[in-house]
Amino acid sequence: MKKYTLFFIPVFFFCLSVMNLTLITAENKKAQIISAVSGYTIFIDPGHGGKDNGTSYNTVVEDEINLSIANKIYERLLEDQARVLISRVADYDLSDVYAKNHKIQDLNKRIEYMKNCHADVFVSIHLNAYRDENVSGAQVFYKSNLDESKKFASIMQKNLNQLNEKEKKPKTGDYYLFKNTGKINGIIIECGFLSNSLERKKLTSEKYQKKVAECIHEGIISYFETKGRI
Repeated sequence: MKKYTLFFIPVFFFCLSVMNLTLITAENKKAQIISAVSGYTIFIDPGHGGKDNGTSYNTVVEDEINLSIANKIYERLLEDQARVLISRVADYDLSDVYAKNHKIQDLNKRIEYMKNCHADVFVSIHLNAYRDENVSGAQVFYKSNLDESKKFASIMQKNLNQLNEKEKKPKTGDYYLFKNTGKINGIIIECGFLSNSLERKKLTSEKYQKKVAECIHEGIISYFETKGRI
């Protein structure tokens, strides 16, 4: 009995020490994340919405998945005490009812929102489709004339490559958002291909959407950890 007691007491206190160390480490990490995003404004943009479904496959539409992933990123950043905004929170676009060109007005209002809130970065969430059904994996695009955008995209692409087990490189793109947001740093993320049957099945899963959102969230934090506080 005495031998058992002598053995049990050190093990018990060792376990307590490990638990305390884990808690301290988690608290330190949380403090680092809060510090990294402090002072910055992050704009999350779920692409499309309303009558503009984006790409689709049968009943699976891009804009609904974009919104689900974007909301999850938004919520995680709120937990980090970040100053974060989101362009839409339901299935609608930002254009007026009688707009002559709903698509352009919708994009212009997103851009206006970014500028008015003095966004430091924006992350626009989309899905892709391609004629070759074998193509899969998330792809990140950046502003060709902005080094910080390329840096942000590189960090994000590396994170998503780990999730998708790919070796993709970030690409530039001739996108309206890039051409009209001035010097605001931003990236566009095509989170996967609806034209690929396996990836489509994953993208419609709540569990996988959470994985993608967490991966993007980690990419955002990793980028700001390279910036230092303002």
